[in-house]
Amino acid sequence: MSKLDPEIKAQWINALRSGDYDQGQGRLRKPGSDIHDELSDDKFCCLGVLCDLQEKAGKGYWKLGGAGKYSFVYSPTETRRSEASDFLPYHLAKDLGIDENGKLYDNHANRLPFDLSELNDTAALDDNQVADLKEIFGEELITKRTKSAGWNDEETVTDYRIGANFDQIADLIERYL
Repeated sequence: MSKLDPEIKAQWINALRSGDYDQGQGRLRKPGSDIHDELSDDKFCCLGVLCDLQEKAGKGYWKLGGAGKYSFVYSPTETRRSEASDFLPYHLAKDLGIDENGKLYDNHANRLPFDLSELNDTAALDDNQVADLKEIFGEELITKRTKSAGWNDEETVTDYRIGANFDQIADLIERYL
């Protein structure tokens, strides 16, 4: 169960709903077209928005690596586990009282079937997960997709995907974190 400070939680929810951040997938932050222009058109996952708020509070900084990949460094500790590019740095998550992936829990401390990182990044779903998510969140987050299963496009396969936008993620944080 999360112990996230209510003030930080409110700031995070407001930032997600503000329209100030473009949503991206797969990394906390992805550089935009001009890596020399601070926040030009960078994309953030929902956990990257939380890291950016920590940077603005003076508790960390973004580091751009040689491959054009950002990582967030949580500065109060600056150890190997204080830097990450895909999930929250371990020490930051620990200090905030949440999981590195943003695990969600219901009112009975039962873990929900997805983490915030998965909801942000469009995870593939099996039938049981689809049923669980429809029960918890309703149908609006779930997309049914049919695609070619072979090289000749004669066979198709249907799968389900989930991909929440920042407003939906903010609602989930408000309700479950």
